[in-house]
Amino acid sequence: MTLQIEKEKEPFSWKKYVYNNWDVLYAHPFTRRMVDAIVSNDNFTANVWSGVKGTGKSTFQRQYSYRIYGDWDLVYRFRVQTREELMQAIADAKSDPPFHIKYHGWTMKRVPLLDIDDKGTIFPSSEANTKEVKRWHQWWQSIRTDVAVIMGSSPNMSDVRKRLRIGADAEVLAIKTLYPNGRKKFEAEFWELKYHSKFNDPEGVYVTKNKVCGLTWEQLPKEVLHRELNKREELADTLRRGVEDNPEVRAKTLMKGELMESQKATLKLLDRCLTRKPFISTVKFNQLYCEEFGIDRNPAIMSRVYTRLKDLGVIRYDLTQGAGMIELTVVGKEVCKAMEVQEGKR
Repeated sequence: MTLQIEKEKEPFSWKKYVYNNWDVLYAHPFTRRMVDAIVSNDNFTANVWSGVKGTGKSTFQRQYSYRIYGDWDLVYRFRVQTREELMQAIADAKSDPPFHIKYHGWTMKRVPLLDIDDKGTIFPSSEANTKEVKRWHQWWQSIRTDVAVIMGSSPNMSDVRKRLRIGADAEVLAIKTLYPNGRKKFEAEFWELKYHSKFNDPEGVYVTKNKVCGLTWEQLPKEVLHRELNKREELADTLRRGVEDNPEVRAKTLMKGELMESQKATLKLLDRCLTRKPFISTVKFNQLYCEEFGIDRNPAIMSRVYTRLKDLGVIRYDLTQGAGMIELTVVGKEVCKAMEVQEGKR
């Protein structure tokens, strides 16, 4: 009996796919800049946006990601919605040889194309210049070493921090709605707006317009559409959690009843004490507290006061060898601002 051994199917190679479709990719100005960035150690960044829901921003990004990868699993492997996913995608590409490209004798270990869904969730314009955000932006400036092509969407460009908008090579504006009123289907229309730094345009300093292409959901396979809708639900959950965790929202919740009047008074005093320094010692604050309210409280009682405020998330309280340091959290600062607004000081 002769054993017939089936030849194992050769694993899909996105690099072979790119080179096999090189002429098609290189014929289009948009994909030409993408493949150039991938194979020649360059970088290309495009912001995709519109002011209207349903114009096909995500569709546009998925389609162009598929044109580079040629595989929907890879498209979704490098589709990110959070900072954690962004870092994981970069780490995956660096450790996975199929994504390494030889360049003048040097092996580049970069993500070929990173598809960021709603860039504003990762780098929102509303975030203050905290140390964490500054670190992220410093890292973002060097992302060219980690990623070749970046496409990031936003409902409105004002939702994305200015540094990311200015750093883009192109803006893509979606100007037609895919599903007006949920009835008749229209083909989306995308225009690339080229950035021109010397042109003072109050709407965003963009001068030349080139039509990119028209895309519809009908071009997506059904299983991909289901996957996309599931990812959108995940993004909606992420945004909801972001709102719930937002310091301003949390501060408003505390002001509505969770904070007792005595705790509010303690926070007001602490806020006044921290005008020049970010923290104060518990020994010093205990003394100021007793002077302010004309009472004498021992450290053990004050420690319980601090612990309750810490549990509410409005202060950081670090007790070390009998002495401690107190500082306001971001939520605590928002509560103090809210109290000042109530009293008409702001």
